[in-house]
Amino acid sequence: MFPDSVAYYNESNPQPDFELLIEKVKKVWVDIASSGYPSDSVSAIKCPTLVMRGDDDFLFSLREAIELVEKIENSKFMNIAFAEHEAHKEYPEVCRSVINKFLM
Repeated sequence: MFPDSVAYYNESNPQPDFELLIEKVKKVWVDIASSGYPSDSVSAIKCPTLVMRGDDDFLFSLREAIELVEKIENSKFMNIAFAEHEAHKEYPEVCRSVINKFLM
């Protein structure tokens, strides 16, 4: 769901509702039931984990990121200002620097 996709969606849909589309897409990705993902099962992750998101990411909210980080022991979090969902493409140098620091 990026600029070209959004434009295509709006042009080809007789009743476009982007907010509703995103809500439905996220339900496919995330099961909010107690047994769903990301359930407490993510707490079984024991390796160092880096969670990154863009500050303007409309698919992965700050709240969702923080909840995930809180469930994973030994995790780190980076919220990238001004970036959207593809922060690694928008700010590759920032992401590279953070990833390198995380891996060292």
